[in-house]
Formats: sequence, structure tokens, C-alpha cells
Amino acid sequence: MSKVSQKLKSAKFPFKDVSISLDRALGAERDELLQARPPLAARAAAVVEEKAPDARLGGPSVAKELQKLDKKIADVETAMRDSAITLRITGVSFGTYNEYIAANPPREGKQEQFNSSTFYIYVARRTAQSLEDDGTLEPVTDTEWDDIEANLTDGEHDRIAMAVVAVNRTEGLRGVDFLSNISGATPSS
Repeated sequence: MSKVSQKLKSAKFPFKDVSISLDRALGAERDELLQARPPLAARAAAVVEEKAPDARLGGPSVAKELQKLDKKIADVETAMRDSAITLRITGVSFGTYNEYIAANPPREGKQEQFNSSTFYIYVARRTAQSLEDDGTLEPVTDTEWDDIEANLTDGEHDRIAMAVVAVNRTEGLRGVDFLSNISGATPSS
């Protein structure tokens, strides 16, 4: 068996994880808390720099306030993780990807290569697995996909679409020119 054949047997396609928190209100709450943190942290740093409690800056209470805020952020992030699903989208071969494109022909009257409203979920349904909390990968059933689709926001659909493009197009464009130049890492004599 040639080296090419051996290497092809162990070929791995790129993957990208897309997490979707199903309690979307938590994302807005987290953003709000994160926005409140820099001014509070600046006040706490000013108190430390002064090396003395200063009533105008909030004294020692500002450090406690910052600790409470950090705890609240951590709690919200834990709740977001607990409410989230993570889909691992994996790239496929050129031929398979083109079969997926052919299965989603352009909509009538649209200037497009494929039907972008169906294509990305079509690919994700065929290539994604659920990344479980323990790190294992599990298949996503058709019923689960139906539920995922029914609950996706437009932005979440876009993140899935970007992952599909990343693992099937962008990663393949990554430069490996240095592999062609065997002596590229050695100084010229």
C-alpha cells in the first residue's frame, strides 16, 4: 500500500461547534451584566490604587459589588450552558458537498447557486452531531432536527450556515504552501 493510500485512510475533515442557548433571555441578561462590569472594575481599581478607602470611589464596598457582579455573570453563563445544545458540524468531501448543492437547486427567479433557505440546514442535518456535556458525540434524530429548526432564530441559522461554509470551504482554502517547499524551514546557504 502506498503512503498516499495510508494517509487517505486516516484523513479527517474539519469541524466546528455551534452552541445554541435555548433560553435566549439569558444572553441579553449576560450582555447587560458584562456592560456594567468595566466601570465597576475601574472604580475598584481606583480604590486599590489610592490604597485607602475613599467614599467618593465606593471604598471597600465596590470590591464586594464587583464580586457579586462576577458571581451573577458566572451564574447566568452556567444557566446558558445548561440550556444550550451544541452541534458539531463536520466537513464532507467535494463530491458529497456538490451532491448537497444539487439537492437544493436555486429557487425560481432567484440569482443563486443553490437555495440558501434550505441548503445550510440540509447540510447540517447530514453532518452534525450533538456534542454532549461529557464530550461524547451523539447523532441528532430527524425529530430533534425538526424541533431545532422550529426553534431557530435567523441569527442562529446564520451561525450554522457560517459553520457549514467554514468546514467545507474556508478550511480548505487554508494555506499549506510550506508543505511543498521541503527546505523552506532551513536557511539558504
